[in-house]
Amino acid sequence: MHWVDVRKNKKIHLRKNQALELTLNILENSDVEIILNKNSELKLQVRQEKKANVNMKLSLGENSRVYFFSLSKTAKKGRTLIELNGRKASFRGTDISFSGHDVIHDTTRDTTRDSIRDTTYDMTYDIIHRQKQTFSSLDLRGVVMRGKVNVKGNVLVTENAPGSDAFISGKYIALQDAEAIFCPNLEILNKNVRASHSAAVVKIDEEQFFYLCSRGMPAKKAQKMLIESFVKIPEEFR
Repeated sequence: MHWVDVRKNKKIHLRKNQALELTLNILENSDVEIILNKNSELKLQVRQEKKANVNMKLSLGENSRVYFFSLSKTAKKGRTLIELNGRKASFRGTDISFSGHDVIHDTTRDTTRDSIRDTTYDMTYDIIHRQKQTFSSLDLRGVVMRGKVNVKGNVLVTENAPGSDAFISGKYIALQDAEAIFCPNLEILNKNVRASHSAAVVKIDEEQFFYLCSRGMPAKKAQKMLIESFVKIPEEFR
């Protein structure tokens, strides 16, 4: 696994048939571009614990594959563009975000600390299918302790992409007076495709919460357990 600290701009190019495992640690406002040639494979983690605006572009060539996981524990703004430019290119991604990160860490220690910070999380994901038999699946999940999460998920399947398959999902837990908005949008220009989306903004399940508390679990620990079960970090990235 290669670890790269990202400041400002970063461009990464995968050669034909190359396989790479990469972690990007975002330290400040950055533009990142990654290009995959034919038959290449990328396992990519993006981690961000400092406030920054991030724009990322992934360009996938023929039969290339990306396994993507992003974890953000702070306010964040930016755009991620995924272009499936080659036949049978595939993208599988999970994005997990936390708004009000200080509050989350304090509750896990059974303490409470009021922190006034910009907790806005504003991201746009654009996925473009340009060639035949391309595949994309993006799972967006978040926990909003305070502030606002605003996420747009746009999928475009062009007329040159028959046989393609696209799915995008957004699920968020909003706690206290927090707000979460997820706006999925599908634009399909070819009839011979599969494309779908799902969206949900929920509160912590009260029945599960009271059940755990009735078994003697402290309230903050019960909340933490329910949040962790909701987030579901992919096994391959644990």
